[in-house]
Amino acid sequence: MRRALIFHDCLDIYSGAEYFLLYVLKFFENIDKTPYIVATFTNMHTFPYINKLVERKPQNFVSFVKHKYVYTQIVDASKFLFKIRRTFKPNLLFITQGAPAPLFSLIFSRTLKDVDVKIMRLTTNALNILTGYMGGHKLSLMPARLLSRTLANSCDFKNYLFLANSPEMRHNTLKFFPNLNVEVLFTPFDNTFFYPRIDLKEISILMAGRIHPSKNICAGLNILAKVKELIDGVKLYIVGEVYDQRYLEHILKRIKELSLRKNVIIVTDGRQEIIRNYMWKSKVSFGVSSGYHGITNVECLACGAMPIVLPNLKSSVGDYGYVAFDRDDFIDLTVKILTSPINWQRILRGYEWAESMFSPQVFFKRLNEIFENLA
Repeated sequence: MRRALIFHDCLDIYSGAEYFLLYVLKFFENIDKTPYIVATFTNMHTFPYINKLVERKPQNFVSFVKHKYVYTQIVDASKFLFKIRRTFKPNLLFITQGAPAPLFSLIFSRTLKDVDVKIMRLTTNALNILTGYMGGHKLSLMPARLLSRTLANSCDFKNYLFLANSPEMRHNTLKFFPNLNVEVLFTPFDNTFFYPRIDLKEISILMAGRIHPSKNICAGLNILAKVKELIDGVKLYIVGEVYDQRYLEHILKRIKELSLRKNVIIVTDGRQEIIRNYMWKSKVSFGVSSGYHGITNVECLACGAMPIVLPNLKSSVGDYGYVAFDRDDFIDLTVKILTSPINWQRILRGYEWAESMFSPQVFFKRLNEIFENLA
């Protein structure tokens, strides 16, 4: 019988990695009935489904955040791992976030090196640190990143199956690490919650997700400044939780510099029902993140906020969204969509495509195939 130990470095955030974990836990809870333990080094406050599991099954979750000193965290985590090796006896180690985290490299990868099956889901940040590159540019490795990379590279990953969130990420991973075993597993979206609604849409653009430098929101402001010259009264909605207050202040400063105060509305509420309402309201959404895939782009596509994305995000919109290669492309496509009648046929086909590619049922089937192949 499968017994899973899941390592998720940070469980105090709402992001794609936590959304992925949510559906892994749904699979273990409802489909596969796999006993599991989740270990983390932060507080546990994330999506409601996970929070409720933490309340209902506290024995399945362990956090080492209460310790002030890293040394104490390492000692307690080591004691915990040696204990569950004797009692719980995990035969599956599943790293859903935290590949280059020093505490993972120091403790989990070594203490559990004899576990039968080891799976590691790559995040964009993890891949950037492991390769030393971000978006094709050499990454400046600060001391913390350098330590993470050094420790991670000291681990023996040859017996791991790596999961990439898109074909683009898989390609980039194999470019740097051609000997790794890398499969693609898309993060699913809730196709019963995100769907098109036949309704009036505003002449507006949406940037949804965490307010954080990785989301490249200022690039969207620069595009809006040019679109505003061509379309009077165009709006940009920036909707999501604030994860970097200094970045929010920088955004506000940039809005003022570009004379966009009448055109930009910031909503710092990241609840899914709030975000969905703005997806229904907007004709266009921007995907300008330096990462890969992006489940928010899928949700926007499903709700009819037509995504315009960078090439590294193409797998999230298929042939139903739009790919822009530079700022001029973004401007031209945005103006074209905002000034044209709504193409409901394209929106409905985009939803059907997203459902066929990224629904929970497709995710569960693919995850089960991966487990069966490894077994």
